[in-house]
Amino acid sequence: MALLERKDVASSEDLEALCAQRLRGARWPEQVNCPHCHSEEVTDIRQYMDVFQRYLCLGCGRTFNDKTGTIFENSKVSLSAWAEVAYLLTADEPVTVIAENVGVSYPTALRMVRELRKSSLLHTLEEVAGEKLFRPWKQLEFESVE
Repeated sequence: MALLERKDVASSEDLEALCAQRLRGARWPEQVNCPHCHSEEVTDIRQYMDVFQRYLCLGCGRTFNDKTGTIFENSKVSLSAWAEVAYLLTADEPVTVIAENVGVSYPTALRMVRELRKSSLLHTLEEVAGEKLFRPWKQLEFESVE
C-alpha cells in the first residue's frame, strides 16, 4: 500500500501544472524578474512542456523559464515528484522510503532530499504537498511528555 494517495487532481498533468503554478507564484509573487540581470522588463514567449512558461528578458536579451536558477533547473524528475519528496521529508520518512514511494533510485532521492534541505522552496512544496495533493496514509500523533 502506498504511503500517500493522490486526491483533488484529475491527472498527473494537472498535478504537474499545479506544481508549476505554485513554483511560479513563489518565485515571482508580484512580477517576473530576469534571473540573469534582475530586470523587470520581461515578456512571455510561450509555454513549453505544457506547464512551464518561457520568458524573454528585454534588458539582457536572454531567455529563461520558471525553473531557471532553481534546484529544479536541470532535474529530470517532475515537480510533482519533488513535492511528494518534500512532503515525505517533513513527515521524517527515511530516504529509502522516499525513494520507494516516489519511484526513484536511492541516490536520486538522497540528492533531492539534500537539495530541498538547502532550498528556500521547501515551504512552498510542503504547502502544495500537504494542502492540495496528498493525504497521509497514517496520522502522526504527538503526545505530551511529562
